[in-house]
Amino acid sequence: MVATVAVAAGCGKAGTTPGTTPAPGCDDVHAALVGELVREAALAPAPERARAEELAGAVADAVRAACAADAWSSEGRTCFIAGALTAGERCAGPLTPAQLEGMDRRVDEQVAEVAPATCAELPAVVRAALVDDLAALPDDQRATATAAVDGFADEVARRCEGDGWSTVARTCLRDATANRADAGRCVRWMDAAQRAAYQRAVEQAFGAPPAAAAPAPTPTP
Repeated sequence: MVATVAVAAGCGKAGTTPGTTPAPGCDDVHAALVGELVREAALAPAPERARAEELAGAVADAVRAACAADAWSSEGRTCFIAGALTAGERCAGPLTPAQLEGMDRRVDEQVAEVAPATCAELPAVVRAALVDDLAALPDDQRATATAAVDGFADEVARRCEGDGWSTVARTCLRDATANRADAGRCVRWMDAAQRAAYQRAVEQAFGAPPAAAAPAPTPTP
């Protein structure tokens, strides 16, 4: 990856004083993430393993680039290395919201380059992600819920195709849905009209999100 190679020279160990342990650098962040992702990839079925390993390298390259470009602190790098796959939840202090978002954006873009999604594959991904939830429903609710999921899955493909979602948007949505992660974060890759249409599809299938609780009244003296 050209961008990653270009920044790699600045990703080594941070400066230290003699006699102290060197602070971890962005190369260490990269190595830690590659190690965890390759171990995960080894668990994939044989036909999928090569692609999983390719994605592991792409994701780690994107994170190393984010580490360098956004000047992660020593504390942020150390936190990430302690558990790379859960760093997004654990490192919200040492890494700023802007740094975490920058990392997510670079990863989304890199994955879309290596393993781009098509609109046509989204319905099957949506259905597969929700199949266990549907199976767990009472018999008298399952048919209605299945119809809602089927309608939503097909509408996602229509919106993707008809509204011209970018490769990054549809790839982000595919992977977040497949991993049962927060697909809502993928709207960052949609324009205002695309976001509104997608939100309408979500609400038509599953209902509007609950309203935020009103703030408690201020006590009067």
